[in-house]
Amino acid sequence: MARAGKLIGLEESLRNGLIEKWGYVDYTIPAGTYKGQDKPIDTVGLPMVFFAREDVSDEVVYLITKTVAEMKDRLVKVNAAFQRWEPEMMPKGLGIDIHPGAVKYYKERGWP
Repeated sequence: MARAGKLIGLEESLRNGLIEKWGYVDYTIPAGTYKGQDKPIDTVGLPMVFFAREDVSDEVVYLITKTVAEMKDRLVKVNAAFQRWEPEMMPKGLGIDIHPGAVKYYKERGWP
């Protein structure tokens, strides 16, 4: 059984603080993304991050990165929030070192 809920946005000053201190990104949930949500909602989000140990092979991380980057249609079917996501965003704003396998894929695509 589900309960009725309401999404609420975050004030600009709070969003800015989260962005500056913790690396969040500004994000607006478009109107109509969820049932009963008739207005856009200003909030924050985080980049999509997969973590791997250093000993995971470059080939395995390359294949995981490639698969995620090339399956946007599937991700949108699972979660409507992915409609505004673009695979080119994957290497941006992470704040951590990127595994060499992922770097290889990003370079092949010409993504910084």
